[in-house]
Amino acid sequence: APPRPGTPPAPGYVYVGGNDLKVHKLRLDTLAESSSVAITSQAAVQVAAPTYDVTLNLFVFGTSDGRLWAIPAF
Repeated sequence: APPRPGTPPAPGYVYVGGNDLKVHKLRLDTLAESSSVAITSQAAVQVAAPTYDVTLNLFVFGTSDGRLWAIPAF
């Protein structure tokens, strides 16, 4: 079930983009990586900070090659 509006997909975590073609899920208390999702790109790109769409339960972010991405929350 999608989260309630205004509720993050996983309380206690922060989501960040990296220069390794991944969006990373980090624990807020330790900043240890919990999981990550890789995107498919033809070039080495940086992933910008994702925003969360509560209506569609998606993370939306851009990459340094000018593309806009949307992936399911994890």
